[in-house]
Amino acid sequence: MCKVDAIASTMGYEAVMDGIQRRRPHNELKNEMRDFLAERGGPASISEIKEGVRDKVGDAPASSYRSALQDERLFERVSRGVFKLRNDGRASDV
Repeated sequence: MCKVDAIASTMGYEAVMDGIQRRRPHNELKNEMRDFLAERGGPASISEIKEGVRDKVGDAPASSYRSALQDERLFERVSRGVFKLRNDGRASDV
């Protein structure tokens, strides 16, 4: 049986299973953000990105989004709080 722990989910954990906290898979959030921006075809604010990926990755702390957006191989800052994909947004090592 899997239950979602609200405190754990705000700390970057996906779920609590049998009392063990499990972290989300490496780069899951970043990859979903990349896919969202690619599908959108243009820039989006951080709040739009969060809303666009929430169904796929669940809730994540704001710092996780900001951290992922620092990857300059994938994302380019357009203005304060607004990002787009850099070039084609595909980094082979991410």
